[in-house]
Amino acid sequence: MFSLFVGLLALLTGAAIPIQGSLNAQLSQLFKSPFLVGAFSAGSAALLLLFFHGIQSFFRGTPLWYSPVSSPPLWFYSGGGLAAIYLMVTLWTIPLLGVSRVMVLLILGFMQSARIPSLGQGIGVSLLMAGAFLILNR
Repeated sequence: MFSLFVGLLALLTGAAIPIQGSLNAQLSQLFKSPFLVGAFSAGSAALLLLFFHGIQSFFRGTPLWYSPVSSPPLWFYSGGGLAAIYLMVTLWTIPLLGVSRVMVLLILGFMQSARIPSLGQGIGVSLLMAGAFLILNR
């Protein structure tokens, strides 16, 4: 039952990504700066994440800045830079290509960067690529 809930949560979150991209792209055109909108989006996300972290710390009974890892390798922090690049490219390309095309290309990029350990998954990615080709060339 829990895995069904988690799967539905992931599905709904995935459904929200094009909406978020479209809203941010519209703000980017309104403000004439994808960088300003990207900074606002990242800042509001950071505040919301810190809020949820505070709730989690409260219920776990741990100090707010507790970390079981003393000092992670510096390259672990590169995820924030990758998220900023993702946000900026999305804000820039949605007005040019449209939401559906950008989302198809993002999903295709996600699938291509993942390892494909089985033949079945390889066939699935191939079908996804064929579908992406059909969507992009309509």
